[in-house]
Amino acid sequence: MRDGRILIDMSTFTLFLFPLMMLAFAMSYVFDVVSGGYFIVGNSFLMSGFSMKSLFIFLLKQLIPIAAMVAFWNSSIRFGDNPTPNYLRSKPNVKVIQDFVATNTFEQLPSSKIMLACPNGKLYPVCFFTRQILNSIDPAAVLYAWKTYKRVNDTLAMRLKHLKKYVYGGNKVLSDELIHELKSEADSLFTELTSSDAWNGFASNASQNIHERNYECLDINKSAAAGHPHVPGVKRRDVMPETFVTCDELLDDDYAFERYMPTDLYYTSGRAKLKGRNEEDSARIVMYCGFPTMVMTMLYYVHLTTLLMTFQWCGIGKSWMNNGANKFAEFFHATKGIAPAGMRYVSVDISGYDSSQSVEELNILKDFHTRLQTHARIQQSYINRFIVMFDAMVYAAVLLPTGIVLRVVGGLKSGWSGTACDDTLLHTLIVRRLGVTKFRVYGDDNFMLVSDDITDEDITDHYAKFGYTLKVIQSSTNMGDIDFLSKYVKYDAYADRYYIHRPTVENIARLIFPEEQDPARRDVPDEVIAAQRLIGHLVDNPFNSKCSGMILKALDELREYYAIDDVIISEDTKRRHPFRNFVNVPSKINLKDVTREPALTHVV
Repeated sequence: MRDGRILIDMSTFTLFLFPLMMLAFAMSYVFDVVSGGYFIVGNSFLMSGFSMKSLFIFLLKQLIPIAAMVAFWNSSIRFGDNPTPNYLRSKPNVKVIQDFVATNTFEQLPSSKIMLACPNGKLYPVCFFTRQILNSIDPAAVLYAWKTYKRVNDTLAMRLKHLKKYVYGGNKVLSDELIHELKSEADSLFTELTSSDAWNGFASNASQNIHERNYECLDINKSAAAGHPHVPGVKRRDVMPETFVTCDELLDDDYAFERYMPTDLYYTSGRAKLKGRNEEDSARIVMYCGFPTMVMTMLYYVHLTTLLMTFQWCGIGKSWMNNGANKFAEFFHATKGIAPAGMRYVSVDISGYDSSQSVEELNILKDFHTRLQTHARIQQSYINRFIVMFDAMVYAAVLLPTGIVLRVVGGLKSGWSGTACDDTLLHTLIVRRLGVTKFRVYGDDNFMLVSDDITDEDITDHYAKFGYTLKVIQSSTNMGDIDFLSKYVKYDAYADRYYIHRPTVENIARLIFPEEQDPARRDVPDEVIAAQRLIGHLVDNPFNSKCSGMILKALDELREYYAIDDVIISEDTKRRHPFRNFVNVPSKINLKDVTREPALTHVV
């Protein structure tokens, strides 16, 4: 017995259930012989006379082996309020976590009775159905994608390896001079936001919706896991009404809020990565806050996001559609794809950006938010609660499988409701401090127009002084050589226009290596999912003629051989790649209507 649960593992089965099952079979054999076989054939049993004793023996014969086999395959029998699959308590998983805790500096908090599932997906997921379809169209392109990329699902060891990176952010200390530089840029950014034309709208909407608890304005992903305080497996859509009631109570009652926050836990899950075929396997750990915390903080962040989207330097909400590529090139002063004289385009890839953020940097963001909230006349009681919830993210109590809880200090948690905003704001402060005036930032991604006086080495050193390591720095006078958000903006001299482009090999890799735990365990037919994802990648990369040509032929095959005419794009599907950046995609698309023109105007 452990934590109120009785667990029967394989060794217990061997010692107890297996002999019981064998005894049942032996008893059945004896009574079959004595009764002349009445218990073998049901009709013989019913036609003969029987007693209560014989009925009991018959039922025992039929049910005990079945029950024993069920217990065997489940590998556990459990009792209590928190049933725990036995594989969570298996020695390998327990040992992995124990070794991690013993060899790292995270503070261990009292264990929780809430048990999270360990990863159990396929390490390298492959959609063989989509691969077969595309292979019939262009086998060389599929083979090249197969040799170039792989999709890696997370394992417990990979999650913990990623979590270990947060030790760096928790220990990173900036000098007083650097803190002053960031605060100075934060003051400048505060003035820019509060003096903009969009400020009054932000202040009015944020103050009113927080005061009135307008949860209907929140764009909540209802299919995502609810998180704390609910047990694993509960979806947000199942508990939204009661969560809104809880939020009302926490926002109204100081005592209820003070009692709740110390119990709030950040649950952990993982995300797969598309990696180079020869790269080391790795995955991301996702630490997401409790549902009430997410809802309460979203009341502010949803309006801050709208405010930030009005500025050209913010990449949040910017669309490549509706002439987006031309607008992008115009903003960066490109002439037929070429930078102005004496300047070049630069993009950087930061290693472990979220996990490298220090407590001091996060406190600068917290102070920035409270200044905005005060200036917007948001009620002080909400501001006080926001500070507590933000601090709870900085010093998060993170729940791991087997009930282990660790204090993870520093680093912006990926499941925080303001991750996109806060990542973008901090990165903006760093880029502004570099002296760059034309830039666009979205989280850890950026695109900059940089003077040749600032060398690539200067940029690397600038990030390094704030404690960030650049994995890659791209630099060119040709805009089409630099990617932003995994897309290239290229110039078409024939049509005199700009267009977005993703390499064919990457699109094919994303199609045949889906971001799924195990494509073999789908509850929707392969051809239906293939049609959805093919449409999505057609919208995502419409101007790559080779890629779109392959996709259109694949859609024709689905229509002809699998009778797929209409493709339903659910709201949940629209939230996932490759649809998540295209809000105007209709909920139903007829494959006959899919245009052969690259603009796809009927879709977007």
